[in-house]
Amino acid sequence: MHAIPATSIKVVVAGAYGAGKTTFIRSVADDGVVSTETVPSDDTETKATTTVAMDFGRFAIDAGADTGRVELLLFGIPGQARFDFMWRILAQGALGYVMLVDASDPETWREAVVIDGTLAAGAGLPHVVAVNRAGPGTDLTRLARTLGVDPDVPVVTCDPRDRSSAIEVLLTLFLEIARHTSLQVRAG
Repeated sequence: MHAIPATSIKVVVAGAYGAGKTTFIRSVADDGVVSTETVPSDDTETKATTTVAMDFGRFAIDAGADTGRVELLLFGIPGQARFDFMWRILAQGALGYVMLVDASDPETWREAVVIDGTLAAGAGLPHVVAVNRAGPGTDLTRLARTLGVDPDVPVVTCDPRDRSSAIEVLLTLFLEIARHTSLQVRAG
């Protein structure tokens, strides 16, 4: 039996400021994370650091005998609108994206819609909406409607701090990418 070479798939991890993008990538990356975090220049920002260009990490999936090892190249984009030029740059060549949404902060939902519109504009990229900080009363269907998410797009809960939760999101995205491309994945 011969080894099948790894396939690499570029994936963008997106969301509004503070949605958990950097945490998501850090929790799931198989090796170190490249990060461009710095102290925010705006006194209105509430976090100690913020991403100003991107975060980068890798996550490998064993996709079965037909496909072999697939490496997801995770590019986290900055959440502030002033970095919107980076959204388009980092989305080039991506086969899918994760949209992280903070269920506890409706103020950020409009920002998520703008980012989603930029990433999906004309590309029809497969994606997953991962809802962070979802409380017991969070209605995912209602939140998806509020965000204007297409009914075919998976909407799942996610705790970006929890590796297994982040992996579930990436596996869901991987299956969406396989469904929309010629990538062959066999269950088992």
